[in-house]
Amino acid sequence: MRKATESQIRAIQAISKRTDIDLQPLLSKLGVNELNALTVASASTLIDQLKC
Repeated sequence: MRKATESQIRAIQAISKRTDIDLQPLLSKLGVNELNALTVASASTLIDQLKC
């Protein structure tokens, strides 16, 4: 599994900061504790969730 790209991580950070969303519960649902542990697929899923 490929790790999330820097662009994905930056996008997640930007969206969560702009919308004031706590990432920890969302990361826990994906089975990780930090952004750097995300895969490309799980980062993509998280970005989609944040955009809703």
